[in-house]
Amino acid sequence: NNHEDQIYLGDGTTSTKLPFNDEYDYSDGFFVRDNYIFFPSTRPGGKGGYDLYVGDINTGDVWSLEQYFAGINTSKEELAASYSFYKKTKSAAIKYIALDNIGYRPDDGKIAILRDPVTGYDSGESYNAGSSYQIKKVSDSTVVFTITPEEWKNGSTHDQSGDKVWWLNFTGFTTPGDYFIAETGKDTGSYAFSIDENVYDDILKEAMRTFYYQRCGIAKEIPYASSNWTDVACHLDTEQDLDCRLVTDPVASTSKDLSGGWHDAGDYNKYINYADIAVHDLLSAFEENPKIWGDDYDLPESGNGIPDILDEIKWELDWMLKMQTDDGSVLHKVSSINWDGPTCPPSSEKTVRRYAPATASATINSCGVFAHAAIVFKSLPDEKLKAYGDTLQTAALNAWNWIDTHPGDIPSNYDNAGFVNAAAEDDSYTQYANITAASSYLLVLTGDTTTYRTYFDDHYQDTHLFQWTAISVYFKDPQINEALFYYSISPFATSSVVTDIQDKYMESMTNEYSDFPPLNMYNDSTDAYRAYLYDANWGSNSYKSYGGSSFSNIWVYGFDVANNDNHKDAAQGYVHYFHGTNPFRQLYLSNLDNINGENSVPEFYHGWFEDGSGYDNIDTSLYGPAPGYLVGGPNEYYVSPGSGTIEPPENQPKIKSYKNWNSVEDHSWEITENQDLYQSAYIKLLANFVSSPNSPLSDQYYVSTSGDNSNPGTLQLPWRDIDYACNNATSGSTINVMQGTYYEQISVGVDSITVQNYLGQAVVIDGTNITSGAIIEIYNRKGITFDGFELQNNIHNDAQGILVDGECHDIMIKNCKIHDIHFSNNPNDPANSNTNAQPLIVFGSSTIPSTNINVYGNEIYDSRVGYSEALAINGNIDTFEIVNNSVHDITNIGIVMIGHEQTCSDPALDQARNGICKENITYKCSSPYAANAGIYIDGAKDIVIERNTCYRNIWGIEIGCEHSGKSASGITVKNNVIYRNAKAGIALGGYDYPSGSGKVIDTYIYNNSLFDNDTLTGPDSYDPEINISYAENCWIKNNIIYGTNSDNILVIQNSNTAPVNMVLDSNIYYHPVGTNDVEFEWQNSSYQGFANWQSGTGQDANSIFDNPDFIDISSFPPDLHLTSTSPAIEAGSNYSDLTVDRDSVWRPLLAKVDKGAYEYGIYWTGQVSNDWHTAGNWSGNAVPGSTDNVTIPPPEFYEYYPEVNSNAQVNKIYLYENSKLIVKPGVNLSISN
Repeated sequence: NNHEDQIYLGDGTTSTKLPFNDEYDYSDGFFVRDNYIFFPSTRPGGKGGYDLYVGDINTGDVWSLEQYFAGINTSKEELAASYSFYKKTKSAAIKYIALDNIGYRPDDGKIAILRDPVTGYDSGESYNAGSSYQIKKVSDSTVVFTITPEEWKNGSTHDQSGDKVWWLNFTGFTTPGDYFIAETGKDTGSYAFSIDENVYDDILKEAMRTFYYQRCGIAKEIPYASSNWTDVACHLDTEQDLDCRLVTDPVASTSKDLSGGWHDAGDYNKYINYADIAVHDLLSAFEENPKIWGDDYDLPESGNGIPDILDEIKWELDWMLKMQTDDGSVLHKVSSINWDGPTCPPSSEKTVRRYAPATASATINSCGVFAHAAIVFKSLPDEKLKAYGDTLQTAALNAWNWIDTHPGDIPSNYDNAGFVNAAAEDDSYTQYANITAASSYLLVLTGDTTTYRTYFDDHYQDTHLFQWTAISVYFKDPQINEALFYYSISPFATSSVVTDIQDKYMESMTNEYSDFPPLNMYNDSTDAYRAYLYDANWGSNSYKSYGGSSFSNIWVYGFDVANNDNHKDAAQGYVHYFHGTNPFRQLYLSNLDNINGENSVPEFYHGWFEDGSGYDNIDTSLYGPAPGYLVGGPNEYYVSPGSGTIEPPENQPKIKSYKNWNSVEDHSWEITENQDLYQSAYIKLLANFVSSPNSPLSDQYYVSTSGDNSNPGTLQLPWRDIDYACNNATSGSTINVMQGTYYEQISVGVDSITVQNYLGQAVVIDGTNITSGAIIEIYNRKGITFDGFELQNNIHNDAQGILVDGECHDIMIKNCKIHDIHFSNNPNDPANSNTNAQPLIVFGSSTIPSTNINVYGNEIYDSRVGYSEALAINGNIDTFEIVNNSVHDITNIGIVMIGHEQTCSDPALDQARNGICKENITYKCSSPYAANAGIYIDGAKDIVIERNTCYRNIWGIEIGCEHSGKSASGITVKNNVIYRNAKAGIALGGYDYPSGSGKVIDTYIYNNSLFDNDTLTGPDSYDPEINISYAENCWIKNNIIYGTNSDNILVIQNSNTAPVNMVLDSNIYYHPVGTNDVEFEWQNSSYQGFANWQSGTGQDANSIFDNPDFIDISSFPPDLHLTSTSPAIEAGSNYSDLTVDRDSVWRPLLAKVDKGAYEYGIYWTGQVSNDWHTAGNWSGNAVPGSTDNVTIPPPEFYEYYPEVNSNAQVNKIYLYENSKLIVKPGVNLSISN
């Protein structure tokens, strides 16, 4: 009751108060294992009263048990908890029925094995097959199917197992459920198995999670690790991975941070030349079936929107990048310098670790991995991971450069000096073949045919596939063959080489003179256990996996589509072998009782799961090993290091050369040790038979000029036509279009798709063959993105590049080039109101408004558009953004937003509205037959035009309304740079109001910089910087208006009717002729001299006439930024929506905003570091001094906040809300003013 109950740990003599005790009650601790205890407590955060928690007695960390056992805590009192450890009772199953202990998918082949041992360790036993067998439900033993045994090979003894075998084929039974097989009339039979479409989901997840347990340098902690397999971060002690030194010169100057990565196997070493195999396999597993990979594998990264397989791959890649040196070469390995046996857990190993020097083999292998991974990561939607892909690409290119410039160092022959573990060196063939493999990935990645296609085409026939005409599962040939197939993905691939590879592969699959002709073996049923391979040596399970993948390659790459069912059946035979269809009925993965994996591996060799430890064996130790590890498998070449023999595995048929045991003395690692590359090979094979769509990413489809619309649209087997893809992809998917020129017209028929170029490759869609309509047509669709295409050559009247029409929502057109969209193929044909072409037009023709229309980062150019425009938003469109586009060399208007053209049948809705037009550049939008603008508002409303640059058009920006009785309204024009246009920089108002045009109302023009407009010469040259027609309730403020025209005119306001409430004020005007000779016009009255303008009109009362001191007006383009002496600095009025300038610099930097489009000042950018004294952290790349005024903007404008580490002095400092400035202790920051 006094809230002082506490928990102590004692040995009967002394006691220690546990670190999580505080002022609340703690009592009744119960040890769960090692350093964890359960206890009740009244600590806050529970559900009331006493609640149950688990605590770490070493760290003091505490977690609610609610986190692990939902509902265990209530509003009542939970006063104690205990924990009972139990082992699952083994099923009573007979030894002689072997099947997949996990199960089967309903429509796949299903064959169980009856076995009668004839030779081998169990030859003293015998089994006679019954006449029939029954499938029974596990729940109640109900019979659901009857099978007649089929004798294998007429009763022959299978030489690899020493067994006589019968097959029980129950392929025809497809009903989902949990079953076992027993001889008719008997109750005991096989292990239980499931039939379910998603039967392999759990085992794939467990297999993949083993890589988390293999991570080096990271704590394995709840909730990512099961409480049975937690450990603090390993190999971060003295002279380990954070301070890893060169093995041949272990001085401090050779120290590198080489932390991270995976432990390669049951030891804790890290090898580049083994890592490359695992990473390639996992990348291929992702690419071959991307939709199955979830973001819910309980990793620290889970829930980040990226499939966890990629998070796991990235963990290893991060380490591999650390291993690359400045010259592009790659260090060979990191490992302990001696070995005294296994250490449990990994964190207990304190042995000094060193790195080996760079080798050619490690550099070659890394080159291929970096290129392959770059392809995958650059194709992801996440921008940070795209950037990571760029990093990998740079690493790959640097490695290739080293390979190219060091031919004398290839092949390497690493001598392993200073180490006692594996040298992990590749032979000469493998090194050269892997250069060929790397060239394949680099070709797909970069499209560099001169370097990479040439190399590949010159060397692909040097691989074993061609030299032996054989399927090899050794020498890294599975990964090398994968790279040969990958070559076909590239649109740059030589077609004859692609055909040659496919033909040679299929020839090798049936080459009767090779040791391993997989198709022949399958067709002849040469393996009674249906996992065809010719031997069983160290790591045989990985080679079995590659045997299975030799079949999956055929359907993944479409080599023999007509026989895909057979190839899938053959590949599945290997999966079933791993899961129990073998003489031991062994599920060759560890500790899978948690997913009902019968007869999984109880123990295997691994340093963490050391013999005799609590992790040794699931039946005899407290925890057993972690789940999901694939063991090495049978090894017919195993010889006991002792004087006696161990049977099995010795003196056995090939696939009986196995034993579950964990013994350093017996070198059990030759059979039961895990290795990352075993694991990845199994995962790559198994992933082909998982179909649950778990990925957080969209479905991916591919299109290539070498594809076929009868293909499934995968990376390996792409479609041919973009139009086909846009009508057959699933909603929510992404269509990746590979490089090439596509002569087609595209009409989008599916909602919610992204169509993009693949890896930034150049994709051209050519409209040469189109006689009417647009190249891309989007009617009444939502969620459509087109990204990164070049559209060209649509030439006919009313031609269009991209047309969006009807009721459309969430449309994005970005990063496209659109050009040569012409109303006629004759450049000399005259234009009239009936001749039109539109590179990009959005019509809101429905009475339901189109919304969220986005046009980003496109270039539109070289088009003869007649009386139309380059980029138009027209009609019933509510919310749009036109951002960062370049529009130039157009024969009329550049960008236009339109209302009142009867595009929509409802006049009240017929206006583009609520839009943003920003950061665009328009130039050379110039019509010989009309006074057009770079950016034009024609009757639209509620639009912001900001941070654009307009030059060499007829008018820069025009705000008008062509339709009598209508208006444009609510337009904001700010932070634009407008120079050297033929006529006015800005035109505002209804040009012929009221009879010939509409009017402009409620429009605000501020903080723009206008310079040297009215460049036109001749009789039409009389134009100002600002031309005003009829307008109401509009104002023009905070602008810099610098004219140079010979007419000396800066502002003209002439209209049939005088404007209403039209205000000009707080501007800076300048003309070289001076303040007395400059001219203005207002309602047909001329005013010479700035003071006369002010007094005669009442306008610009607070404006000045002065040189704004632009940085450079003589250059092209002129630099209209301000110098330090400009009268524009801190001279403007602040507005709430004026937060950045033309350069997206925060404004105001000082107390008041500067006039014009640019803000002057010194401000913190924080691009490099936190250091105040680093020039790269400041605008202008210079550290401020005692006379400077400086600004620290809000934190969203920089990555690093500033720290003053040594004395500094400034004049003024402006520190914005939520920003941060650190002045270190003992350091002075002097602020003079």
